[in-house]
Amino acid sequence: MAEADLAPLALDLAQWGVTDPGTLAWLVPPPAAHLAQARELLGELGALDGDWRITAHGKAMARLSQHPRLAHMVLKGRELGLGGLACDLAALLEERDVLRPSREARDSDLRLRLDALRGEERGLPVDRAALARARQGARDLRRRLGLKAGEQQGGRGDCGLVLAFAYPDRIARRRPGGEPRYAMTGGGGAVFPGHEPLAAEEWLALAE
Repeated sequence: MAEADLAPLALDLAQWGVTDPGTLAWLVPPPAAHLAQARELLGELGALDGDWRITAHGKAMARLSQHPRLAHMVLKGRELGLGGLACDLAALLEERDVLRPSREARDSDLRLRLDALRGEERGLPVDRAALARARQGARDLRRRLGLKAGEQQGGRGDCGLVLAFAYPDRIARRRPGGEPRYAMTGGGGAVFPGHEPLAAEEWLALAE
């Protein structure tokens, strides 16, 4: 409980109408600071109102049975006509990495994973089992959203926009200077540990 991501728990509590977790009996109570942080995230995602009560959007997120970040992303993607892309990205993020790049040729670009998911592997080192599970996950999520195959597809150029809905606190802008260091909207910073093609970008949406 002390190390877990509490956003799903916070959404469940709001759905149950529990505004004070202290009224429940816990084996290990959630740390107040962590729960507050999770509630702030849910508020930013539009799932909770100012009194930490669940909103209509939050109820729609809960029905998808996904992490709140991804549930918000697919719902917003559908609103923008990019629901297919949002489903593909959510399926990729819920699965282990579908690519197996070498350490010498590491590339963290999620768009490469999207290409592989959509059958454009271009010689990329693919984990076939993970890729098959991600494709099935994307199909299942489309079905839950009422989308048909190929509907609201969206292209790789929209990945950053859609991903930013899931991680509004991790939109990153490159700092001045030669090092690939980034400042994030949620505070703090990020840095690539080694050479990355993405390091040439001024703006990034960080899923990890």
